[in-house]
Amino acid sequence: MKIPFVKMQAAGNDFVLVNEYDKILIPEDKKSNFVKKISDRHFGIGSDGVIFLQKPDKDADAKFHFFNPDGSIAEMCGNGIRCFARYFYDFIEKKNFIKADTLKGILNLEIFPKKTNKDFEVKVNLGKVLEFSEMNARGFSGYYVNVGNPHFITSWSDVDYVNVKELGREIRNSNVFKNGANAHFIQRLGDDEFRIRTYERGVEDETLACGTGICAASYAMYKKHGKKKFLIHARGGDLNVEINENNAGEEEIFLTGGAKYVFEGKVKFKV
Repeated sequence: MKIPFVKMQAAGNDFVLVNEYDKILIPEDKKSNFVKKISDRHFGIGSDGVIFLQKPDKDADAKFHFFNPDGSIAEMCGNGIRCFARYFYDFIEKKNFIKADTLKGILNLEIFPKKTNKDFEVKVNLGKVLEFSEMNARGFSGYYVNVGNPHFITSWSDVDYVNVKELGREIRNSNVFKNGANAHFIQRLGDDEFRIRTYERGVEDETLACGTGICAASYAMYKKHGKKKFLIHARGGDLNVEINENNAGEEEIFLTGGAKYVFEGKVKFKV
C-alpha cells in the first residue's frame, strides 16, 4: 500500500505527517515499525518524529498522535504540534483556534496565518508544568522540568563547546530519571535571551530544536531569574516563550513559532 505523507519542519525539527483524519491508514500495532522505517535518514524519508493526525477521542478538533523516530510514543512535541496545527488549518478546516487532543490533555492552539510581512505562526498553550525541581544527573547540576514529557536543563558558559551527543546520552539515560529525559544545554545571553542545544529521547543525534524543551528551559530560567518572556535561539531557529497566569492563578507556558512544508509524497508500506 502507498501511504501519502507530508514532510514538514519547525525550527529545523523535521517531521513526517500522515493524515488519518478520515481513515486510519496504518493499524496501531504496525505504526511503530512504519515510523522506524520512514524516519531512517539513510534508508527512509528521515525525520525527528512522525505525526498521525486523527479524529479526536475527546472534545477537540483533532488528535495529535506522535511517535519518536525509534518507534516509541511521545507524550508531546512543541514543534511537531505546530506542524500539526498548520496542516489542520490548510487541509481540514480553516480555524484560528484549534483544540488538540494529546497525551497531555486538550491543548489550545492559536493560528496566525501568513501575512505579507510575517510567516505563518502558531501559538501553543502548553499548559501547566507537572513537575519542577533542582537536581543532579551524572554529575551535572540543573533543573528537572516535566511539561508532559521530561526535560533536564543545565547551564553552560558557551554551548558551542558541549559534546551534545556524548553528554546528552549520559544524562538522558541517567538512572535518576524513571523513563529517561531530554537533555538540554543552555547559554545565557541576556536577562531574557538564551541559546540552547538538545539531545532527545528516541533520537540518535542532536536535535536542531525541541519545542517542549525550550518551554522547559524557559520555565527553569523564569524560576531562577523572574523574567516571563524569552527569546530562545536553537540551532534550527528562534522561538518565543511566555509564562502567564490563568484565571485560577496557575502558571501556563505559551510557545510561538513557525511551521513550514518541505515536500509531499507516498511511501510503500505493507499493512
